[in-house]
Amino acid sequence: MLGKKDLIVLLSICNLLEKSQFTNIERIKKETAVNSEIYNIKIGKSIIYSIIKKLEELDIISSRLVSHGNKSGVVKNITVTDAPVSMLSKIEDLLSRI
Repeated sequence: MLGKKDLIVLLSICNLLEKSQFTNIERIKKETAVNSEIYNIKIGKSIIYSIIKKLEELDIISSRLVSHGNKSGVVKNITVTDAPVSMLSKIEDLLSRI
């Protein structure tokens, strides 16, 4: 079962994926900061990484490493697995009940 912090990170991912096919951890951290203020709960950056890993292990999201060329680094792209983002964004209802 997902807890409130897990749902806030998942909500953040879904919000970002409404506008794009993939997102990345930096964007997720920024969106989670906004959502955690809305729901009045603190979520540290290290917690976000562990929640993303948990969501991957539960096969709710998937990720892949993408290189943007020589010496420009690698980015971890994240998407939602086999579910429409619009449906998953209903987690706002769940958060209001917790």
